[in-house]
Amino acid sequence: MKKQGTNKNVRTTLLVYFVLIFVAATAFAVSFAISTDYCKKDVDEKLHRVTSYIQNQCTVYDDTTSEDVAKSLVNLIDKAHGLRTNLHLATGDVTRYLAESCENMRISGVIVTNTDGSVAYQYITDNLTTEFWKTYLTRFTNIVGIQYKSYSARLTLENNDFADYALLSAGEGYGVILCYRVQDLSNAVTTQLSVKNLLKDFDFERKGVVAVADGNRIVASNEERLIGKYASDCEVIGNIIADSSQGKTKVVSVGEKSYHAHTDRTKSYYIYAYLPDDVTFTQRTLVMAYCAVVIVVFVMIYLIVTQILTSARKKEQRAAEVRYQDELNDLASKAIRANQVKTEFLRRMSHDIRTPINGICGMIKIADYYADDLDKRLQ
Repeated sequence: MKKQGTNKNVRTTLLVYFVLIFVAATAFAVSFAISTDYCKKDVDEKLHRVTSYIQNQCTVYDDTTSEDVAKSLVNLIDKAHGLRTNLHLATGDVTRYLAESCENMRISGVIVTNTDGSVAYQYITDNLTTEFWKTYLTRFTNIVGIQYKSYSARLTLENNDFADYALLSAGEGYGVILCYRVQDLSNAVTTQLSVKNLLKDFDFERKGVVAVADGNRIVASNEERLIGKYASDCEVIGNIIADSSQGKTKVVSVGEKSYHAHTDRTKSYYIYAYLPDDVTFTQRTLVMAYCAVVIVVFVMIYLIVTQILTSARKKEQRAAEVRYQDELNDLASKAIRANQVKTEFLRRMSHDIRTPINGICGMIKIADYYADDLDKRLQ
């Protein structure tokens, strides 16, 4: 019976442990899922907020730059008109006149063509050759002889400098006149706003990276080592560009590391922001640690309470056993006393009965001995 009770207690204990393990595993799984979803939403919101801020700043920069470009091109067209007027008034060495005009007007070069497209005069102060401008000179031959037509645009050179050019009809006896001005970024933008300084000392989470590219090269980033590199050559940004999945938010992997990334763009710039997963899921790690602590505390409390209840139950069982043993001892004592009383009673009764019986038996024996003597028998 005791063995059956022990087996039942063992089964109950195992069942309780199984339930505890199941509850702990379920709590871990639910906490993991909820915290993971929260972390993803939180990092997506942070990335979106950062890219939106950078997008707004770049849009302002675009607008400012567009205004500056327009002013620069209009100014260059005015200078080209002045060159054309003075070209027909120039006497003697035309090339020298062009050189003086370039120096006075602060332009980088002038090319004048004949009506057949060949170069009539040129003066170039930098490394941009006539061959470089040949495409533009032949593309706009339709303006030859039309005084009021002109073309102007800004080119981005390989070294990230700008070349503003203006092209218009050179007038009677000539084809077109092209004048241009090469300037670097700092001189091209007359306002204090600069995309290069936009992300300088920009604080974006721990290990968070924000980069702005002009299509090919990264022109601004809170990681200075990225500035000037081709976007496709940067591991994380290259994978973001190569990811064909839809949507602005993406998950990309570089080796064993994964990143949550968000992209956006303006008219002239592409914006990239990304965070590594070890930062993304920091809150999840804390939640799981807290969950583990709560479960451990709960299990310890359960074990302590169980131990207290078990100790109380065992104490009560021992008390019951003591009471039962006392009752048994009391009953045994009573039985012993009853047996002693019975024995004494029988002893006394045996003495009291045996004495007269022995006398009777003796008289009977005497009577039998004097069976023939009636007088003796009567005595």
